Amino acid sequence: MRIVITGATGHVGSALLKRLHEARTDGRADLDIVGVARREPDRDVPPYSGVEWRHADVGEPSAQAALARAFEGLTP
Repeated sequence: MRIVITGATGHVGSALLKRLHEARTDGRADLDIVGVARREPDRDVPPYSGVEWRHADVGEPSAQAALARAFEGLTP
């Protein structure tokens, strides 16, 4: 299952990533996780590791195309 999280580095997004990371590690779910954020976090630190990262500021007009690519699974 592909899950795209906007605001993935914020409080709610980070908490959601943590839960999804636990589910994937426990083998309860086969997940393809995509994080969308203005600034990319340290990819080596859980819960940010094992996530495909996309850059987008959802407040900008250009975000629409970037979000569409992320949700469709297209490369940036």
